[in-house]
Amino acid sequence: TLFLLFLGMLGISSMNAQISSLEHQLFALPDVSFSALPGDTTGSNFILNIKQPLDHNHPEKGHFYQRAYLNYVGTDAPTVIVTEGYSARRNRRYEISNLLKANQIQVEHRYFGESMPDSLDYTYLNLEQATADYHHIHSLFSDMFSGPWLSTGISKGGATTIMYRYFYPEDVQVS
Repeated sequence: TLFLLFLGMLGISSMNAQISSLEHQLFALPDVSFSALPGDTTGSNFILNIKQPLDHNHPEKGHFYQRAYLNYVGTDAPTVIVTEGYSARRNRRYEISNLLKANQIQVEHRYFGESMPDSLDYTYLNLEQATADYHHIHSLFSDMFSGPWLSTGISKGGATTIMYRYFYPEDVQVS
């Protein structure tokens, strides 16, 4: 039994090292802040705040912070980016993420929920800017997650995932 306890401790130690490495990688991302989700005992679920320009074509016009949730599985696992149509009030795993044992990044749509700029200039609430938000997130995390990328969404989020694929066809392999 002492041997089994030792093996169990090695597994926990290995998992803690992997999580610690993930946190170091998250700290290294520019303009991303994060915190562990309350009640998460695995250390693999986070709330992210990602700095996004109001206008991706003119970043000097200002920025806002977009809320996202990260569910981490592994660096070589597939990654599902969920394009929410509106606000993302809570973290929830989507069926496709569970089936594929994938990382998931659930992204709140710009100008909804907590993802609001200080001034509400609705000129920048359009699909070109929203899909550029997702592309920026993909760019931030693509070095961290080497598996294939997928996008999904429901209702307005589903329409957004199709437009994301239209504007950035190289970001994801499946929509």
